Amino acid sequence: MAEEQQNYDDGWNQMASSLRSMEEKQRLLKERMLLIGKNLIGLRDEQGKDIAKMKGDIEEIKEEVEKIKKSNGRMAEEMVKKARKKEIERLNKQIKMFSPLGIPSKEEIREMIQEEIDANNK
Repeated sequence: MAEEQQNYDDGWNQMASSLRSMEEKQRLLKERMLLIGKNLIGLRDEQGKDIAKMKGDIEEIKEEVEKIKKSNGRMAEEMVKKARKKEIERLNKQIKMFSPLGIPSKEEIREMIQEEIDANNK
């Protein structure tokens, strides 16, 4: 009977030891899982900050692109105006080249006639 009791106690001791071993493994796994969870939360927070920063950068880039587009539009308008000014200058030069020197225009002749009439009427 003592031997049976011994075997019985050894069985219980072995089961208790196995149970403690399993409980220890479970506790270690739980700690590891908590640590992994904390790390994941930290990574998620960092990524959230990075994404928010990237969104801000994208908005800044969009604003810069819009400014560049507006600037390009203004420059194109200025180029058109400058082309018109150059054309006008070129036309004025051509007019000066083709107008005979010393020959009065019709308007100048009318003014001279009117001046003579006014002078004679006095």
